Amino acid sequence: MLSRKLLSAAIVAKLAIPATATSADSVEMTKVSRVFEQMKAENERKIETLEKRLKAAGHRDIPVQ
Repeated sequence: MLSRKLLSAAIVAKLAIPATATSADSVEMTKVSRVFEQMKAENERKIETLEKRLKAAGHRDIPVQ
């Protein structure tokens, strides 16, 4: 009977470890995603500013890639 309880406890512990790791990975991925989106928005603003400067300087065609 004791070995069955020990086995059950070991299985529960083993199953809990990946769930914790997955949760930590998910939190980290959320943080990375937020930073990425902030960088992307900042770069888009910089590009818009540069495009306006080019247009103001007399460039008619702004290449879009």
